[in-house]
Amino acid sequence: IFMIIPQYIVLYFVGIAASVVLFLAWFSVLFTGKWPEGMRRFCIGYYRWSTRVQAYFFLITDVYPPFSLDA
Repeated sequence: IFMIIPQYIVLYFVGIAASVVLFLAWFSVLFTGKWPEGMRRFCIGYYRWSTRVQAYFFLITDVYPPFSLDA
């Protein structure tokens, strides 16, 4: 359980950034009709990372999640 604390600390700050990106992407989609690819990849990477950390925390997997937005 103690090994997950650094993941949660980093994910907290990345989550704040993801919230800002989602807010800005909403305006981009509203005015242009397209979601910018970089913003989309960042948000998807954040949610993937968060899901991997949750799976490790709830003992669904034994693989320690990497500090990465990539799969």
